[in-house]
Amino acid sequence: MGNMPKDFLWGGALAAHQFEGGWNQGGKGPSVVDVMTAGAHGVPR
Repeated sequence: MGNMPKDFLWGGALAAHQFEGGWNQGGKGPSVVDVMTAGAHGVPR
């Protein structure tokens, strides 16, 4: 990899369901993501 420009800005992002914690903690209730199946190749979600 070559040299990065001095003014290069790194970034990142997270979705709320990736880090908010347990579905039943802190007054939170289940969301769509909490009850979705994972699915698999050839098996729809």
